[in-house]
Amino acid sequence: MRIGVVLVHYRTPLLVQEAVRALLCSEGLGSTELDLVIVDNGSDQAGRAVLRSVQASYGVRLVTPRGNLGYAGGVNLGFSQLSTGKPLRRGPDVLIAMNPDVAVGPRCLSELVRALNEGAGVAGPRFAWGEGDDENTVLMPPADAVGRGQELGRYLAESRGGHWSRRARAVWRRHAQRHWTATSDLDSYSLSGALLAISAVAWNRVGTLDEGYRLYFEETDWLRRAAKLGIPSRYVPGAIAYHGYARSTPQEPRAASWFADSERRFRRRWYGRAFATLLRSLARRRPPRPAEVDDGAQGTPRLDAEVRWIEISASQLGLPAGGIHLPVGCDPDTDPMPEVVRTRSREMDLYWRTLDAAGRESASRKVETSGEH
Repeated sequence: MRIGVVLVHYRTPLLVQEAVRALLCSEGLGSTELDLVIVDNGSDQAGRAVLRSVQASYGVRLVTPRGNLGYAGGVNLGFSQLSTGKPLRRGPDVLIAMNPDVAVGPRCLSELVRALNEGAGVAGPRFAWGEGDDENTVLMPPADAVGRGQELGRYLAESRGGHWSRRARAVWRRHAQRHWTATSDLDSYSLSGALLAISAVAWNRVGTLDEGYRLYFEETDWLRRAAKLGIPSRYVPGAIAYHGYARSTPQEPRAASWFADSERRFRRRWYGRAFATLLRSLARRRPPRPAEVDDGAQGTPRLDAEVRWIEISASQLGLPAGGIHLPVGCDPDTDPMPEVVRTRSREMDLYWRTLDAAGRESASRKVETSGEH
């Protein structure tokens, strides 16, 4: 078996180096051949030197397009390179697209390949935030469930708050905890493009990623196309990967406009022009202001034996959020917040709330950079 891996890089060369090292330490693959391609969407002189060093040290291929192709364009270009370069070489059996801020766990690839061998056309891992060495692991949220109801519910939460925020979080929380608590492969199309394993057969049936999505929604669109064709998609909790979360996107000055363009494109394609127009009209009359609206919850977060989950989000409303599972509660004398969260809170606003054994949630509080809780 041959696995082709494409890392799409943008100004994070040291993360690429770590990602490649983790891939080459994968276990359980036997005689499987691993073929790595780095697509360099943007580097300065120092970054190019690091990438050339990775190329020389690990035997990966480096592809440099003219300009930033976006994630979809980078993946498509990288996949096209995997069956070239050597005479009579067949293409990979498994294609993997990933971000450079992802480090696979030792058996991540073997678990994803197992899921594909057992009938899935596409598979994604369980993501944790950080390096995997914290006692209380932050489980990263699955991709949002998409649909008109979810879109409208999110808008109402962000524009009106109160009851609508609580309701939107409850819907999202059921979706997230279904993935977080899974102990075996789960049928799901809510996979993250940060790391996707795709069978060559499925890729050829669905086709390439739509390069009209310059940033975000490209994998969501592809997975919906796969679902329409009846191609099975699995969330694989035994495949662990560690995600750095938003490490390269802030360095792209066009990121916000690219996201907005991609969101409009996705809505028109999958919800229809009438619904997309409705959302735009609502937003003009009452624009979402999540930093200002009431989050609908009461009480400050508490840490005691009744706490079962801590949710961490870049939004005060908590949509979406990462989760820390505390199945036996929390010792009030122990700070359960992993260091990776406090470290990132120095760079961006992060909020946390608690959920008790009865499902009652607290209001959100900003994460402090010190050890206070």
